[in-house]
Amino acid sequence: NRVRSLGFNNVELALTGVDTERFYPRPELREQFSEKLVIGYLGHLSHAKGVSLLLDALLPLLDEIDGRLMLATTEGAEEDSLIASLDHPRVTKFNIVDPGEFFGACHLSILPRRRSSGTVSYPNVMLESMACGVPVLTSDLPAIREVIEPGVNGFLFEPNNLEELQMRIRELAKDPELVALAGAKAREHVCEHMNWDLLSDRAAMAIGISDQGTDDGEGESRS
Repeated sequence: NRVRSLGFNNVELALTGVDTERFYPRPELREQFSEKLVIGYLGHLSHAKGVSLLLDALLPLLDEIDGRLMLATTEGAEEDSLIASLDHPRVTKFNIVDPGEFFGACHLSILPRRRSSGTVSYPNVMLESMACGVPVLTSDLPAIREVIEPGVNGFLFEPNNLEELQMRIRELAKDPELVALAGAKAREHVCEHMNWDLLSDRAAMAIGISDQGTDDGEGESRS
């Protein structure tokens, strides 16, 4: 809409997508954990990603909700020290993982972003989790609202709101059926609207239209 407001009419939108054949539900992977709610976070450790917020909210709840936190993170950001010093019996830490297998072992993933970073839209790990049938509890930020329908295919909380994040986790821990249904809807949404095959076809059509160009009156076309 912003581009069109500048006077450009021939605008094609290419959404970020995910390979739904690589990312698919694998509930059998959860059997390695005995907890009733396995929660995953996969991503960087910059302050904007909100891992410190996640830890503050979740660590006090892990025994209460019979939960486990799985962290798959990369080093080189502001909150590295938090993970390096973290030693908790219900927290499992990874460095390099296969994202599909990681999400397959989870019931729920959490992306506690404090803010949108620059021009970044919704995080691709959100789509990967959804494609695996694992719903996402994430910050209510503009681009994320384009994908998440609260209570249907995922869940939202106010950015930086520790109390609301804790409340949402408690609610979801008490309602595993809702979590499972949201996971199924998440997979359905990605397969129908955001899978690579569908989006690549749309992109090819858009490029084909652009490549036709227009005749400039001198026997040449421009695109």
